[in-house]
Amino acid sequence: MTQKALLQSAGDGTAVPAGYVGQVVAGASDAATSAPVTLADKIVTTISIPKGSWLITGVVYLDPSGASVARLQASVTTGSTLAGSLGLDSVDGFAYLSSGYVIAQHCFNINISNDTTYNIVVRPTYTGSLGSSSLRAVYRALRIA
Repeated sequence: MTQKALLQSAGDGTAVPAGYVGQVVAGASDAATSAPVTLADKIVTTISIPKGSWLITGVVYLDPSGASVARLQASVTTGSTLAGSLGLDSVDGFAYLSSGYVIAQHCFNINISNDTTYNIVVRPTYTGSLGSSSLRAVYRALRIA
């Protein structure tokens, strides 16, 4: 595979063109996305990544709105459940004490041979009564080769 040269930043805020090292692809859920009920998986957003080597980073924030959340799981997968298809794809998040938010984070490299759309799937586990929780997921892929 022919490697395209790294572009020098013009320093003017212009994006790196598709196919070059430094290209960014992003996916985010609506800020008002409602969290699934306990032990239910939910696709909250997708991210479409062209073939190549990528650094994937992402975070899911859950506002428990008074509910007690024991655990928040997030997965980057081509499926619709937490049973992911990538090596470092499923993470557990726990309560961030100072804010009350529950956070799950991803950071891993992937080399894909075909353009692929990945689903960001979440599953909160509550203790006690359920609240009407809302969540936000933000994912980015940075082309590294």
